[in-house]
Amino acid sequence: MIGIVFGLRLGRWGVVGFSLAGLLLVFAQTAGFYQVAGTTPGARAAFGSAMATLAAQLVALFPPPLRPDTAGGYAEFRGFHPLAVLFAVWALASATGFARGDEERGVVEAALATGTSRIALIASRTVGFALAVTVASAAAAAGFLIGVASGHETAAVQGVVEEAALLAVIGVACYTLSLFVAQMAGPRLPPAPPSAPERCRRATAAGSERSRGGHLNLRPTSGRHR
Repeated sequence: MIGIVFGLRLGRWGVVGFSLAGLLLVFAQTAGFYQVAGTTPGARAAFGSAMATLAAQLVALFPPPLRPDTAGGYAEFRGFHPLAVLFAVWALASATGFARGDEERGVVEAALATGTSRIALIASRTVGFALAVTVASAAAAAGFLIGVASGHETAAVQGVVEEAALLAVIGVACYTLSLFVAQMAGPRLPPAPPSAPERCRRATAAGSERSRGGHLNLRPTSGRHR
């Protein structure tokens, strides 16, 4: 439990930032749907057809949207799908930061010195990130509900919960995969040896120091002559 709280404290700004990003992104796309899609069924059908044509050009990044002529389908295509990519980047940065950055700063060694095993430490940090990405996914779902309310419509709560859960699962899966790869990766390469000109310069400097040190430090002496 202490490890989970410690992991959340280290990543608190990430939780705040990505939660706000999810809330604002999904809200903006949902509220924008009511501004550009029209109000009549014919206008929304034409808008959905245009979105399907646009989605066909982005199929390498996002799956084809389902019912882009509705607020839910449009928000899923323009809000939740890009947010999944953003959460994947967040997971990658958090996992590599824990596996590499915390080791360099001595955080991992300090935690292991308290008697915590490495497996327990990894599990606690994974659970901590799972809680963080769940909070951010819930914020994105709240942004969708607020956007739908601004258009004087209602949304199926079950579908919103499923969409938020899918976001959280994607984030946790990317985190565990990135953490596994970071743990399996070998140690970082040592610094490259100096080049031949650099070795020559160092040898010359060392020779100069030795030659200066070999001279006797003679000081003139003065005495009275009778």
